[in-house]
Amino acid sequence: MLTFTSCRNKAFFIKFIVKTICQIIIILLQIIDDMGLKQLWSNYKRYVENVIVISSDPGSESHINSDKVFLNAITFGIPLGLFVIIICLALNFSNGYSVESISGIFLYLFAAISALVPSLKLPLRKFLVSFTLVIIAIISLLYLGTGGSGFTYLLLFSVFYALQLHNKFIYFAIYINVIVCLLISLLIIFHLPIGVVNSLNLRAWLAHSVNFIFLNILVAVMVRQTIKSLDSTIQTKILLSRELNEQISHKAVLNTSLNATEDRYKKLFQMSPCAQLIFDNETKQFIKINQAASMIYGYTEEEFLTLSLADVLSPTDHLDLLSKMSVDDVLGLNAPLPYKNRGKGNAIIDVEMSWSEIDMDGQRATLLIVNNVSLQFAQFNTISRRNSSLKKIVHMQSHSIRMPLTKVMALTELIKEEFYAETNDRQLFDYLSKSTKELDLIIHEVIKESELILKDLDTPLLASE
Repeated sequence: MLTFTSCRNKAFFIKFIVKTICQIIIILLQIIDDMGLKQLWSNYKRYVENVIVISSDPGSESHINSDKVFLNAITFGIPLGLFVIIICLALNFSNGYSVESISGIFLYLFAAISALVPSLKLPLRKFLVSFTLVIIAIISLLYLGTGGSGFTYLLLFSVFYALQLHNKFIYFAIYINVIVCLLISLLIIFHLPIGVVNSLNLRAWLAHSVNFIFLNILVAVMVRQTIKSLDSTIQTKILLSRELNEQISHKAVLNTSLNATEDRYKKLFQMSPCAQLIFDNETKQFIKINQAASMIYGYTEEEFLTLSLADVLSPTDHLDLLSKMSVDDVLGLNAPLPYKNRGKGNAIIDVEMSWSEIDMDGQRATLLIVNNVSLQFAQFNTISRRNSSLKKIVHMQSHSIRMPLTKVMALTELIKEEFYAETNDRQLFDYLSKSTKELDLIIHEVIKESELILKDLDTPLLASE
């Protein structure tokens, strides 16, 4: 009954302690929030980051990670270490300050100052801080024995060097821990009066040491393998990131070139003197036209996009064009076909049409190239009319003009024969006869040149004649 009561009292006491600690923590957090210690913590972190400068060399990822580990350890280790020192001093206040308390204060200050001295190189600061951990561990083992925190500090020392991402640092930490254990073993063997060495049992110490070294090696190897795996993953991500950046850069160059090419083709499409119209293969609805199409047909671009192929062709020409397109989608490129198209206001336009199927943003379409030949037809008709007029002139010269001249020449000769002997003015008859012959020669030359001009023109009209 007494034992049950004692256990219940102990459980009640533990609950009371835990509850009290929780209340104290809540009060401390409220005090920190009220006193503005968050800003103080931010300033402290900024100061530590300015003092411990991390390498920015992109080729040394392992050194960067090692520096970050050291930065975080110092950032949180200094305030936590100060908290531990205060608690130890408070606990030892009634019993007097022991060697471990005084040495702990000295080593804490030494580690904090060494870590925050900007003039020291970062590798040296890492060594001094880790060396401090070993000294604290030795003092704890000498004055507190195996039940103290010495092994914990030695394990922390090994973990710290395992995080440095180099195998030689792991071996160095393990060697140091083995040397410390052997050193204390020698002190026990020779019964040197240092701390609690004389009260330690050699066999028990060796058992603790062997288990600690085994645990030390196991933890160091596990940490090292984890770091290796993380480092390998980081390197893989870096390589993938570089490849991705290269691909993105390459695609950006290709996109730039593609955009430039697309702009050139758009300009060629818009500035082409021939009308270019693109319509959908299924609906035959126009989906894009250029400026020349608007000028030839008279429709604006917005109006054109509401029209279809049947709106610019007569029903007969529309069926004929569709039948030829169904036979060969590039037939019109080899031999443009003549058609009569309808423009705005039912204006009739003589054109030659060629076509080819294209891909328009994933949509099957057909490009129509329309050449307005109405002007050429008008010019041809004009030339034909002029040739016809010229032929009439030649015919008039050879028949209508030369025939009366021939009669005049014949009458002149008859008159000359009848009256030449009787008249005294014979010179008049000679001039008349000479003039008619000269006029005949001139008409002959005009007819000859006109016939040459007609032959050179070689028009279908003349050929038919």
